[in-house]
This record gives sequence, C-alpha cells and structure tokens, in this order.
Amino acid sequence: MATYPIVQDTTINNNLVARTEPSRANDKSTNIHIGEGVSITGSITLSGHATVNGTVDGELRAGSLEIGRTGQVTGKIFANSISVSGILKDEIHCREHFQINASGQVTGNLEYSEIEIERGGKFIGDMKEIKK
Repeated sequence: MATYPIVQDTTINNNLVARTEPSRANDKSTNIHIGEGVSITGSITLSGHATVNGTVDGELRAGSLEIGRTGQVTGKIFANSISVSGILKDEIHCREHFQINASGQVTGNLEYSEIEIERGGKFIGDMKEIKK
C-alpha cells in the first residue's frame, strides 16, 4: 500500500498562511500554497503545483507555479508552466506555457517554450525561446 503526504497547515495567529497537501490520491506529487503576508527565504522544491500569494526569495522548482495578485517571487525559478498575476523577478526557466496576466509584472531573464501576455501585463528583460 502506497503512502501519501498528509495535509500540513501552517498558521500564524490562527490564520492559515501555508498549506502543503497531496495533489491527487493516485499522484505522489505535492502542492503548496503560500498565503498573503507569508515570507519565505530559501529553496522550495516540489513536483506538484505552487501557489504564491505571499513572498518567496530564493530558488523555486515546481511542476507548475501560479503567482497571485499579492504574490512576489524573486530568484531562480524552474517550472513546466507559470502563470503570473503578481510580481516575478530574476531568472525564469519555463519548459511549457508561460503566462503574464493583466496585473502581472515580470523582470529578468526568461527562457520559455510558449508565451502569452495579456493586455496590461508587463515584461522587462531578455527572452529566449526554447524547444520543448
């Protein structure tokens, strides 16, 4: 019988600020949600989905990354797909779909396979298309 990660909540003053949970019953990948007002400095590595509404400074490796309107990520980023509604800075490596939403701001060096920028989305830096 396989074992899967259990849901782990992190709370501050009785407010949920981060949640780590398995993505599906048949999938061993893990998801993380970094809540608004939470700051993490260091490295985060997971095979599943990362949602950031707080602040991350460091290296982040995930299957997919979603940065919410209040989210800010700075550092080396590696993911298959990335969606940005907040702020993303530094070195970004996206193997599949990279999306900057209307409220998103991206600054730095970007490697991508496929890109989509909504009206209002901003990018400042260098882009390099890579093959899938």
